[in-house]
Amino acid sequence: MRRMRIAGPLTLTALALFAAVELVAALPGSATGQKAARTVVASDTAAAVSPIPFWRKIDCQKRSRHRRPASGGDPHRTALGSPQGNVSYRRMTVFDGDDYFGERCELGWNDRRSPVTFYREGRRRITYVSIRLPKNYPLKTSRWQRVLQMKQAAPADNSSGAAVISLGAYAGRWLLFSSKPGYTFKDRVVWSRPARKGVWTRFALNVRYSKKPRKGRIRLFVDLNADGDFADRRERSRRIRTNTLKREIAGTARDGRRAGQSLPSHLRVGIYHDTPIRCRRPRGCSVDVDNVQVIRP
Repeated sequence: MRRMRIAGPLTLTALALFAAVELVAALPGSATGQKAARTVVASDTAAAVSPIPFWRKIDCQKRSRHRRPASGGDPHRTALGSPQGNVSYRRMTVFDGDDYFGERCELGWNDRRSPVTFYREGRRRITYVSIRLPKNYPLKTSRWQRVLQMKQAAPADNSSGAAVISLGAYAGRWLLFSSKPGYTFKDRVVWSRPARKGVWTRFALNVRYSKKPRKGRIRLFVDLNADGDFADRRERSRRIRTNTLKREIAGTARDGRRAGQSLPSHLRVGIYHDTPIRCRRPRGCSVDVDNVQVIRP
């Protein structure tokens, strides 16, 4: 993107443009090439054969539902702008009849002690992830499907129900969901864009975490045209004001959480969807994930 020189007072259009450039520059790997200091909290580029060192658990009917193909991975650079150093990626697959607390195959340990429980009250984190929907992903279905969750961690009386933040892919679209801080199975769409299969789509979720709607913030960046940046039209969401963590509800005291206390969330990636969706053998339904980084600004 070239610099613009504007003589005289800035118009509203020019101000909006400069604000957009400044916003994109706030994220590493932007088209501007500017990078502020960032700390990598954790990273998984699928360099390791096993996902366990990073994710700690494979929440699938069988561990073999996770595969690590050695080629064809995400071509995007990492969150800090460096090459990944490998071309592998992770593929999670479900088949009709799978039942691991629902029809799912996800990576992530649901526990507040988990190494992927990154998200806590008052923190700001930027989570990068690249997702590809392969040929056997049922994108056209109208039934719900999730490919990423920032889910309130157990043990807690409010650890079940709808994830506080989740990313879905169905009805031909990417959909970002948010749910209220109390116990609920309902959520709402706060952002949506067209999705397509067979290409790596890079996401960055810039979130300030809080159980309080007036303090929580979400800004989502997505490389929709696979050109390596978030600078194009409709690739940046508005700033979404909402709670970004759950709060504990009244219940047992054995979990060590008091009613009203903020609950941390853990990161999950993979496929989790409505059971009636057809995922026949031998192909099943799959989602590909690569190039995951959690950044502390």
